[in-house]
Amino acid sequence: MKITVIDYGSGSSVYGDATLLESGGQYLLIDTGARDPNNTVIKYLKKKGIRNLSLYISHFHEDHCYYAASIIGDSWFKLKKVYLANPDSAKHYLTSYSKNHRRKFYDACKNAVSYYNKILAAARRKKIPVKGLRKGDTFSIGAVNAKVLWDRNQRPVEAFDPYDVTGTGYINNSSLVTKFTFRKRSFLTAGDIECSTERDLLASGADLSADIFKLNHHGIWSANTEAFLRAVNPCYVYYAYKKNGSDPEYRRFGAAADVSATMRKLAPKYNILGNRYNGTITYKVQFNTITVSAERHIKKKSIQVRNDWNGKIRTQTLVYNDAQSLHLDKRMLFSGTKLVTGTAADPSKTYNGWVKDSKGWRYRTKKGKWLAGGWKTIGSSTYYFTNNGYRHEGWLKLNGKMYFMSRVGVRQLGWQMIDGKVYYFLKNGTMATGKTWIGGKVWPLRSNGSLDLSKMKAPGIGILTVEHRHTTK
Repeated sequence: MKITVIDYGSGSSVYGDATLLESGGQYLLIDTGARDPNNTVIKYLKKKGIRNLSLYISHFHEDHCYYAASIIGDSWFKLKKVYLANPDSAKHYLTSYSKNHRRKFYDACKNAVSYYNKILAAARRKKIPVKGLRKGDTFSIGAVNAKVLWDRNQRPVEAFDPYDVTGTGYINNSSLVTKFTFRKRSFLTAGDIECSTERDLLASGADLSADIFKLNHHGIWSANTEAFLRAVNPCYVYYAYKKNGSDPEYRRFGAAADVSATMRKLAPKYNILGNRYNGTITYKVQFNTITVSAERHIKKKSIQVRNDWNGKIRTQTLVYNDAQSLHLDKRMLFSGTKLVTGTAADPSKTYNGWVKDSKGWRYRTKKGKWLAGGWKTIGSSTYYFTNNGYRHEGWLKLNGKMYFMSRVGVRQLGWQMIDGKVYYFLKNGTMATGKTWIGGKVWPLRSNGSLDLSKMKAPGIGILTVEHRHTTK
């Protein structure tokens, strides 16, 4: 799954949503952005050679659906399907009330229905199938499965907010809420819903959890409540916002005053990127791992991770906003890996246990210390660590005594066959030499510790069975 947040260009004052989702060579354009003299979204798709795609329109405001009819009607594109929110409640308002009832509210509903009708007419002319989405509906894009979690159009029009004079909030809260899932990773987009619909969603018991989350309504203060964000619990969040602003926070996040409050609230907790500040943003999900890239204003942090299945160390680069510190989450790591070393962002995710590098194996305790300098017991096994913290393997000579450590570093006891010769190691691990009383019998061991096989038939020697065999070659 690949999610691309399309940027309008650093100098543009246009704002709106246009996110491209791709899986297995299939594409879904989630909203088409606002009216733009440069036709940025259409040019982007053509430049990338994306002709075969489907459309998804969250709701019928200009900044989300302006180019929908144009894309459908453009002969260059080959649309597969169009997924739409249902404007039934807005149409019901138009038929139930006169334009003088609440003029601005009426006009908002009229504009929404007008956009819907234009999209529908364009699709019919091209004979493109249209699906009006409802809560519970599912569809797929390649290997990505989508489920509609909310469709507020099912609520009666009488439920509108009496303080919503312009009707803007009513149309925004009619946005579709859809969760896209690829393997164990998911992406949640909820259009321009605000706090009232967020409360409804929480009360509905819907599973809102997601790894990647598009902030509701461009990240403005009237949405993205603490309770809603806790339910989503995202690893990455992004906002699509292009409006210029003079607020000091604008330089930090590329957001105007009505978004800056949200950014200040979220910055200490989440990895935030925005197309105004960071340009085109791409989230790529492969094997349950999320990697991020952006055009500008980013920091990169290299970390070491250990593969669980083969113990190998690899370097991973994490990308985040240069206006923030990195908020490390286990979902940011390569699948099947753990951190070798912790970070100030999240030391609790530090990997404890065996770690291998080019010099050998080391062991990190739960307190974050590396074992070093002498004998150390881990579990029921004993190991020897050098002063620089590496595990010893093979023969070891200490204070004139010989020891043998297996290939996994464990000190050996009892009878052992090493490179075809038989040795005996006492309870303290030292190698026995000369005639040695073992198990009620005397065994002829040479001065180098190996068993003298020529004397094996002497009285009292008996027959020896060696179960553990080692090689140092």
